[in-house]
Amino acid sequence: MTRRGFTLLEMLVALVVAAVVLVAALRAETSLAAAVRGRAERAGAASHLRAAVGLLRFELASLGVDPRAGPDLAVVAPGRVVFRAHRGLVPVCGLGPDSIILAGRLAPWKPRIPVPVRDSILLLAPGDSAGAEAWLPAPLLAGPTPGLCPGGLGGQVYRIALDSAAAALAAARPETVGRVFETIAVEGYGSAATWHFGQEGLSAGATLQPIAGPLAGPAGFEVAGWDRTGAPAAVPSAIAGLDVVFRVRSARELAVGPGRPAAADDSVRAVIRLGNRP
Repeated sequence: MTRRGFTLLEMLVALVVAAVVLVAALRAETSLAAAVRGRAERAGAASHLRAAVGLLRFELASLGVDPRAGPDLAVVAPGRVVFRAHRGLVPVCGLGPDSIILAGRLAPWKPRIPVPVRDSILLLAPGDSAGAEAWLPAPLLAGPTPGLCPGGLGGQVYRIALDSAAAALAAARPETVGRVFETIAVEGYGSAATWHFGQEGLSAGATLQPIAGPLAGPAGFEVAGWDRTGAPAAVPSAIAGLDVVFRVRSARELAVGPGRPAAADDSVRAVIRLGNRP
């Protein structure tokens, strides 16, 4: 019996078919890789949106206005917000014009120990026939040092500064409650030809810390205020809520190679109502 091998034509056909299959497989792999990368980039952009909106809701929702201390909001601009960021409640067991004693109990009220210069405190002063209760602002200048409350309970002593009118009001209630806060700014900023959203502590001259990005250009973070009637408002004391818009861009192109899709944009709009507006 005669054995016959492959002819040259059959080998050429086989090579052509194998090449076609290989090219198709490579194209499928490239498309799959581009799809996976695209999904990952879009997921990363979405996580940046959630982080930015979550931070703003956490920091801004508890802000309000006090007749003496004024509004917690200081600046509301299209790409920047400056405010008193709440850092916990502390029980005050002793108070003078130049010092304050924080009681050592009720630790769950404060997420961290107050830091002088970085933090300040709003002291609750009692109301009288001339007015309602009010919060008295006082910077924390130095401390803490160990001390004792009038009843003998351990406490922490900070040096503060109160004007004469505030000291007179505070003297009526040496045992009270204080709101610890630091002044911070959240804003969109440009860095190395890209835009990001970050937070900066203004009380102690801290550096700007990135939170989310890259943003989709200079208009990647926009904020506008409105009053209790829903009308636009720019004066901090009149603002009852904020409309916030974030626009982010994926950190890389969605694919690689010739004809790759450009970086994708995503956006979110949030409404934040200030919870302590009268």
